Amino acid sequence: MPAPSGRLPVVLKKGAGGVLFHEACGHGLEADHILKDASVFKGQLGESVASPLVTIVDDGGYAHEWGTLAIDDEGHPAQRNVLIENGVLTDYMWTSYGPARKGARRAATGGGRPTATCRCRA
Repeated sequence: MPAPSGRLPVVLKKGAGGVLFHEACGHGLEADHILKDASVFKGQLGESVASPLVTIVDDGGYAHEWGTLAIDDEGHPAQRNVLIENGVLTDYMWTSYGPARKGARRAATGGGRPTATCRCRA
């Protein structure tokens, strides 16, 4: 029997929204993908990329959550990084390595993990 179609209620387990967002969009917000021209989000800073109801934050400091960390893999304290605010792309997930490789100076954001893995809250 095929699954029903149409407008249906959806129930998600706590934390599932962040995982869904990460898989759908999070990798595209990793700066290494931006620097490689491998993301649909390249060149869209300041642009509307989602509904105005959407704000996405990458924050390793949420206590007792998946991806929580006090210090990132580059030795920087975790911090709150707003990626999309009210539907507008405001930043990418940066490591120190990517900008340095391109000759850019960028302040550490506490997102330095081997693949800049998103710890997103939708």
